[in-house]
Amino acid sequence: MLFLLLLFLLIANVVWFQLGGGPLHWDSSVHLLESLNANRVGEGTDRPYWKQFLYVSWYYPPFVSYVSVPFYLLLGESEFTALLVMSSFLLMLVVSVYGIARRIFGQDVAILSAFLISMCPVVIDFSRDFMLDLPLASMITLSMFLMLASSEFTNTRVSILLGISLGCGFLTRWTFLFFLVIPILYAFFQTVKKIPERSARVRNLLLSIFIGAILSTPWYSVHMLQILTGRLGELGRGERSLFHNIVYYLEVLPEQVSWILIMILVAGTISFLKYHHKPHSSLLTWFIGSYAIISMISFKQPRFSIPLLPPLIIAASAGLIGWRNHVPAKLRKRSLVLQSVLALVLLQYFLITFIPVTSGAGRTLSQPLLTAPVIPIKGPSGAKWQQHEILQTVEEQIKKSNKSRAILRVIPDHIYFNRQTFEYVSTLQRFPIVVSGITGFPAFTDYVVVKTGDLVEDVVKRQVLSESVIGNSRRPRPLFTEIKRFPLPDESEAVLFRVTPQRVDNISDVIILQKVERLADQFLKKYLRPLKGYSLRAMAFDSTETIGGHIKSLRVQAKEAELGDFAFKQIGLRATDIDFELFDIVFNPVDLMEKDTLQILSLAGLHINGMSVKAANLKDYIEISSNGKTLVEELSMENGKLNLRVHQLRPDFRISASARIWTNEHRNISFKFEGMKVSSVPIHPLVINILTDPFDPLLTGFGFLSDFQVGRLTLSNDELTIYSDKGN
Repeated sequence: MLFLLLLFLLIANVVWFQLGGGPLHWDSSVHLLESLNANRVGEGTDRPYWKQFLYVSWYYPPFVSYVSVPFYLLLGESEFTALLVMSSFLLMLVVSVYGIARRIFGQDVAILSAFLISMCPVVIDFSRDFMLDLPLASMITLSMFLMLASSEFTNTRVSILLGISLGCGFLTRWTFLFFLVIPILYAFFQTVKKIPERSARVRNLLLSIFIGAILSTPWYSVHMLQILTGRLGELGRGERSLFHNIVYYLEVLPEQVSWILIMILVAGTISFLKYHHKPHSSLLTWFIGSYAIISMISFKQPRFSIPLLPPLIIAASAGLIGWRNHVPAKLRKRSLVLQSVLALVLLQYFLITFIPVTSGAGRTLSQPLLTAPVIPIKGPSGAKWQQHEILQTVEEQIKKSNKSRAILRVIPDHIYFNRQTFEYVSTLQRFPIVVSGITGFPAFTDYVVVKTGDLVEDVVKRQVLSESVIGNSRRPRPLFTEIKRFPLPDESEAVLFRVTPQRVDNISDVIILQKVERLADQFLKKYLRPLKGYSLRAMAFDSTETIGGHIKSLRVQAKEAELGDFAFKQIGLRATDIDFELFDIVFNPVDLMEKDTLQILSLAGLHINGMSVKAANLKDYIEISSNGKTLVEELSMENGKLNLRVHQLRPDFRISASARIWTNEHRNISFKFEGMKVSSVPIHPLVINILTDPFDPLLTGFGFLSDFQVGRLTLSNDELTIYSDKGN
């Protein structure tokens, strides 16, 4: 029976996909891209294999991405293969629920539990969407099953399997711990209380935890600082009241399981309390402990509580079977009632799966009833959001221009039409296209795509950018040339433009170069505040290229200046002997002459040839930029090392550190700690270097440049110096 259910679920998912499936969206595209990164580990040569392995992602752990690898190797990289990956986690969830229920309550409850968990709309939906929520629920449920199967940790082999499951679960999503910490603590105290084989039980429990820690430590050790600094704020209650935080996941239950299943679960839970006077401790600690912990987290989504469904459904199933069997004389009649109700649940599954969401029936059934749809229709949409077609058009344009690659700017941030979906499709198809959003637009832009109609996020800003692109394309000498329009499923259009600087006539190339220097000066002063001996020089390829908006280089030198991002903070780091050069620059000559604006469209290279920073100036910068929270007690630079001792005033503690800094083959600046103490507690260099590895190398954001170089770096006489091996 279980095998038939699993086969049915797999076939239904495949048929759903073949009938049109669902469109890519923001988050699924991010996870799909990470799965491609995992499958392509070893292809790059820019960093060691182990770094490629651990850096598939930084915030989302990589287990699901690596589970995808054997699927991709067997079936190829595709959205269909990704669907099969999610389907495998669905089958794991169903089998694990079956195993738990059978172990506690028997075969009938096990089959009913497996059936009901697979019929929940939220489970159906996320078994077809490449997200981490269903895999997380599957790994939690599998771990709970193995915990039970260990027979209170008397079985060493199962305890080892549990350890592997714990490690993989923690590598699925870091919230895994929230759902299992209470059951594990409960199991520990129960194990300690057992007199027979106590030492063996405790040993097996600790063995499980140890194996889980060993498996998950490598990834977390290099990403923990990023996770803690990036998402720690989500652990608070946020703006919701305490009561709203507590009841939130109960309120969204109808949305997760549908109104039909809500009635079944309520009836089953009441029957469970009636016919099972002593609720099973594993289900109780699992549900209540998990619910209490996730309720304290401010960032809430209905999908986050999928792991709460298995214990609830197992308990309700036990109650329904208990109700059916309670009066033997009514067994036949009650069985018929239960079968009829389950037939309605199965009918709902077919409606959810196969009625198109955009059809009349789909819209009618999806109408809200109180807080949730009557039936949450998720049938195949067959919607084509044209990412592949747009990228293919760009690729054809690249071939015509004899370029090796291009940058595509995606202005909209619609749920199905955004930078993330384009980036995934571009990577999947290996298009020679770098996909970017609106940051810094129109700088570093070869092509741009806009969307009419709904833009969803940052509507005003994106609307202004879209209108400016479209308006510019209608000017006599446009920067943006329309290439093609693409119809979209929401009755809007995507419009693809190529950035084409127009020549200016009757203007001397010398005048253009002079104006480039003057306006570049205005731009550069956002990041460089000259104090002494400042010069800026533009170099041309030839007069024709200059008039067309293309120059060879722009060299900036300053005897003394302050460096910083002065648009955000007025504090700068004082440096001397600054020398850097930008290469192969494309700009818009029309706006240069008509609007007195230097609009840099592309840049091939950046060489940082020289710069010196004195220890005293770095000390002042650290103290001033901390707003009085940090006092630098010592800062010295000698023999290639930076030695630092600071007193953090709020909160009150001291840090001392020593780090070696150097340029890595002229491509970036690297560092390695040789020692650190925090409040007199020594931290081994290996530990601090692992934790800070994501920040090495120091200079980031230059991946779009084909030529990025940094001169040789030395630390001596309390001064950091970068200098070039080449002459002037």
